[in-house]
Amino acid sequence: MSEILRSFAWQSIDLAVKVLPYFAIGVLIAGFLEVYAGGGVLRRKLLGRPAATILIAALLGAVIPICSCGVVPVVTGLIAGGVPLAPAIAFLVSAPMMNPATYAMTAGALGADVGTARLVCALALSIGAGLAVLALERAGWIRADRDVRPVRRICPCAWDAGALPRGGRRFLIAWLRGGEILIGFAKYLGIGIVLGAGIAVLVRPEWIVRSLSGAIGIPVAALVGVPLYICTCSEIPVALPLVAKGMSKAALVTFLLAGPGTSVFSLIMIASLFGKRLLIFYAGGFLAGSMILGGLAGLALGG
Repeated sequence: MSEILRSFAWQSIDLAVKVLPYFAIGVLIAGFLEVYAGGGVLRRKLLGRPAATILIAALLGAVIPICSCGVVPVVTGLIAGGVPLAPAIAFLVSAPMMNPATYAMTAGALGADVGTARLVCALALSIGAGLAVLALERAGWIRADRDVRPVRRICPCAWDAGALPRGGRRFLIAWLRGGEILIGFAKYLGIGIVLGAGIAVLVRPEWIVRSLSGAIGIPVAALVGVPLYICTCSEIPVALPLVAKGMSKAALVTFLLAGPGTSVFSLIMIASLFGKRLLIFYAGGFLAGSMILGGLAGLALGG
């Protein structure tokens, strides 16, 4: 038992050393992006023609730092402010999967090729989700006919910039916001490190090679990614030991896509707006899309 605990401690330290520098850099960049590109900018960018704003929403979701729990109050506020459903859903999908912190950690810890593949796949999934919602809405199959009011701060990442000063004080606030995001994400990252260390110590390599490589690895990674996802950035330290033990790149990209897109917060948001029928359609479609794109990414990355 003492040997297992010692190994667990060393694995936790090793994972922390591998991911924390990229995490710190990413959240500091995120703080500046949120302060200088937040507030009403997001809503104004999405108040246009839905087909065009879907692409804008997907790109903004990949830039503005919001976690899977913090994205819910942002999206409800967007819809309540008049933003069409399609770009709002595209943003809901894009934001948890890719932002400066997650890209920095993914590229730094798992490789620039994996980070880029995750970014491209995240954009494809969010644009596809937005277009699907637009088509269903135009066909009259869905509409947000429930009371949608902005939900305030359900996690440390859900931050209302409000009216910010100009000049040096704004620059200082950007640094402080980066620190606030760092603190807000830290506990989830810690949970991810603990899970990753447990996998490194307790899971046998042959299990990973058998279950998370080859053709079977992609659907298994999609299903495993859902319960193992805690919050933004926590999936990286969980994925590191899986890769070290033989997880294929196709399964890895699928794992990195499936969890954030089907987080409990996103699913609650979909269910509250549209009901159970679209919830099943969304979850099934997202998992299928994650597996297809993960397979394509694996072919492109040679694994």
